[in-house]
Formats: sequence, structure tokens, C-alpha cells
Amino acid sequence: MGINEYIQIGSKIKKLRKEKNISQKKMAELLGLAHSTYSNYENDLREPNLDVLKKVCKILGVKLNDLLGVDEVLNDADEALLKWDAASKQYDAGVIDRDAYFAVSDEMKEKINKAMSIDSTTLIDHYLNKLNDDGKAQAADLLELLTKIPEYKK
Repeated sequence: MGINEYIQIGSKIKKLRKEKNISQKKMAELLGLAHSTYSNYENDLREPNLDVLKKVCKILGVKLNDLLGVDEVLNDADEALLKWDAASKQYDAGVIDRDAYFAVSDEMKEKINKAMSIDSTTLIDHYLNKLNDDGKAQAADLLELLTKIPEYKK
């Protein structure tokens, strides 16, 4: 299962590259890639690996989470859960029929699956970015404590 099943990363890269007025050829050069390889990325025919994505972000001046749409995916999952909860109550009360309930349920499952595909490092970064400096220090302390618990060690 690749990244293009969830987001068309190449389309996002292309849009950002054009906003920065960088040619496709120049971008390929900056990345040390063949022009055809880079073109395939932008056209969503191939998926760039993490190292390439990090280089793209550096060149374009964006965070990886923003390029990948992590916040959007997690917010969509939160909204889908709330919508599903409301639909469950409406179904139980007889306000909506079974088909309407299952449509909401299917939407929720799809958005939860997207959110679950995000790796733990990206999730940690997502939540750390929501904290002020004191919160980040507290999170670091808690992570350090977790590393001392045998069942959580590698």
C-alpha cells in the first residue's frame, strides 16, 4: 500500500514547485534525479521514498507533515468519528435508516484507515507541534520515562 492510495503526493509537489517558480528540470537536478524519474513522481506514476520527500521539503521550504497532509488526515478522522457517533445515535433513535448509517460508517472506516497508516514518528511530530515549549519539555520527560520501562524497550 503506497502513499498515492491516500494522497497524490506528486500533484502536491508539482503545485508547490510551480508556486516557487522552479522548473521540473531544475527540481530534478536539485534532487539528483533523472528528469524522467522526477516527472513520474509529479504525475503520480511513481512514489518518492522518504529521503527524496525530505529533500523536496527542504527545497520547497515546507514541513513533511504539511506535504503529506498529516493534520488534514487526522482532523478528517476526528470529524468522521464525531459524525459516526451522531449517526449511531440517530440510527438507534430511528431518525435515519440503515443505508444512511452504513454510508457514514463506511466513510468513517476509510478516514480512520488513512489516519492509522501514518507512522508513529509522524504522529509524535504532529502532536508535538501543537504544544508550547513547556508542553514539549513535559512530553520529552514522559518519553524518557517510557524508555526506562522494560516492556517498551526494543
